[in-house]
Amino acid sequence: MRISALAIVSALLLPCDPSAAAKRTITWEDEMCVNTVEFDDAKYQEAALRNTIGLLFSTPPVEAPSAEPVFKPEDIAKLDLDRFSAACADALGRVDQIPFLPLPELKAYWASKVDEIRDMCAFEMAKIRAHREPAALRDYKPAAACSRYVDALEGKTDLAQTWRNTITESCRNNADPKACAASNLANGNGPNGAQWMRLYILSYGWNNCAVPFLKINTAKTERARSALQQRFSRLFKIKKQNCDEG
Repeated sequence: MRISALAIVSALLLPCDPSAAAKRTITWEDEMCVNTVEFDDAKYQEAALRNTIGLLFSTPPVEAPSAEPVFKPEDIAKLDLDRFSAACADALGRVDQIPFLPLPELKAYWASKVDEIRDMCAFEMAKIRAHREPAALRDYKPAAACSRYVDALEGKTDLAQTWRNTITESCRNNADPKACAASNLANGNGPNGAQWMRLYILSYGWNNCAVPFLKINTAKTERARSALQQRFSRLFKIKKQNCDEG
């Protein structure tokens, strides 16, 4: 009886399927589906796998920090260049510490995404500075073609005329162009009108002109991302559930 009892206890202690014991899952959502992959944690590091999934399919493990929005002249006083600069430095200081799966070309793709973070930080810091020092916009070299707005902010060309032109350009595609124009013209013709004009030129003139020059819009990394997604799918079967067919 003693031998039989020991045999039963030993059997209970042994896993039925050693390979199954190491299987784990990671789940994430995209615009259409809930996605799940199963992986062997003895073969793949979970953190590296999660970071790779985030980079290729979801949210990257490091992103550029968000700058404080400015909706009215009074918001400018809330801007803190040092705080935003420190947040950018923190983000960029972490990029080399992120583990990924060793997929071919993934290192180069991640480097391009890091360049986008660095570029976005430069763009936002130029805008923060420009609320007090318009010439700071010229430091964002990719948007050199948008210098006409800087000229107006610096007083080299007519501020009010540039402001009116910018309203016309910005409101053209608005659902109600007349209401859009009337609202913005009222701000510029009211109290603190010159501040409203400068804010509008920076936010809707220079900003809208400069955005297409951001690396996030010019890097053209989608083909590399698609190729990496295919390589990932050859290693892991992605199970899709609850998909929105609409």
